[in-house]
Amino acid sequence: MSYKIYRAMSRPHQRLGELVDWEARVPSLHRRAHISGVFQRGGELLDPAEAPTALRIHDTVPATQHAFTSSGGIHVISRGLRDLFEEMDPGVHQFLPITVTDRKGQPFGEWFILNVGFRQDTAFDDPAEAGTVPDTEGRRGMMWLQDRTMTVDPAKQSGVNLWRETRFPDVCVISDQLHDELKRRGMKFFKAIKLKNRTE
Repeated sequence: MSYKIYRAMSRPHQRLGELVDWEARVPSLHRRAHISGVFQRGGELLDPAEAPTALRIHDTVPATQHAFTSSGGIHVISRGLRDLFEEMDPGVHQFLPITVTDRKGQPFGEWFILNVGFRQDTAFDDPAEAGTVPDTEGRRGMMWLQDRTMTVDPAKQSGVNLWRETRFPDVCVISDQLHDELKRRGMKFFKAIKLKNRTE
């Protein structure tokens, strides 16, 4: 069994803020837009020199929160989540350190931008029936089945515990092993929607 990650566009899963050093690190707006797309859809490893390293948010991050999204399409995770993902998928994903502060510059723990480094095609649903509109490059819209389940083929799963779907790269999926370990450790990732297996 596996689970699709649903990232609601509201608190607590979204924290508004500014990437205070990114424009200076990457002056090209076109390049920043490309990198933002990678943050949201994966597909390549990024040069750490081009990643933002400082996020100033408009509110606070509770100590119990381990993940949120923010400006530039970034997915920010705690040190605990970073260590768990690396433990379960060694060398697969990219973790870019980022300092998270409030408006007064007060830091909140240790955080990383998550770049999911693996894609596989396990979705059984026909893309033409997914209810999305392709963008100019033929990719499927980010709202595809975000708050609904979908059908996957377990036989096509490689054993990686966190991945993006090849045909729907906006969709992140976690294995039941990772889901259970998150629960056992009491870590709050994003909402997990149980997926249907093709054999069911």
